Amino acid sequence: MRALPLLAVLLAAAPTIASAQPDPREMLAKADRNDDGVVERAEAASMRGEMFDRLDRRDRGYLVISAAPRKMKARGEQMRALLVAADADRNGKVTRQEFQSAPMPAFDRADANRDGRIDSKELAALKAR
Repeated sequence: MRALPLLAVLLAAAPTIASAQPDPREMLAKADRNDDGVVERAEAASMRGEMFDRLDRRDRGYLVISAAPRKMKARGEQMRALLVAADADRNGKVTRQEFQSAPMPAFDRADANRDGRIDSKELAALKAR
C-alpha cells in the first residue's frame, strides 16, 4: 500500500498536488490547526474539508470520480483512489461529507498507539521510515 503518497494527496493543498511530492511530515504539521504539536483526526478531516472546497471549483457540492485523473494529472490516480474510497453510496460522486469521512489509512499508520492523535514521537517515527 502506498500510504505515504496517499497522505500527500489527503493533506496537501490543491496547488501542490501536481508538483513534486510534499513531505508528509510538513503536511501533518500544517494540519495541526491549534498549533499544539499534535495532529488530531478532526484536524486532518478539517484540512480535508478545505481541500474539498478547493477541488469543487464549480461549487456543486460534490466531486466527480471519473474527472479526477484528468484534472489532477500527476496525482490523478491517487486522487481517484481517494475518491473511490470516499464514495460511500457508490454513485460516482463524492460529497464534502463523504470526502471528510473517508478512511485515512496514512493517518492511521502514523498513529502508532491508535489514540486518534499524531504526536511528536509518532511524527519522528514517520520521519524515520
